[in-house]
Amino acid sequence: LFHSQAGAPFQLLAKNRHWGEDFWIDWVGPQLKVDLNVETWRRGTVPSTEDDDQAHQVQDLLYINLESLGVNYEWHYTKDHAKWATSTEGEWVCVADINRQKSQSKRGGGAICFCNRLLWESLSKIEQFKE
Repeated sequence: LFHSQAGAPFQLLAKNRHWGEDFWIDWVGPQLKVDLNVETWRRGTVPSTEDDDQAHQVQDLLYINLESLGVNYEWHYTKDHAKWATSTEGEWVCVADINRQKSQSKRGGGAICFCNRLLWESLSKIEQFKE
């Protein structure tokens, strides 16, 4: 954990290809001590939504819907190659380079996570979980 000059917290999280666990549920959520809403490109098998100790959960987004921001546009996660997450509480935003699917356990990658109320609120407004 490190802080900006203004005191904003940042957490840099990474894994190597040998670790073999799910980056989001087994590393990011427990390190930040939060549940996460995750937008990634998913194909194939997706890991469980609870970590081994069941203390943290991950919810996979199905749609991004910009209507709440005044833009009449939405898209399905299969049309998006972004990799980001928001915490369900605590205003954490993570921007990453690794998707949430089983095949990604064999890849290295990471995320920079930070607290930013305005960005967290905006991203939280566009998250959709239902078909």
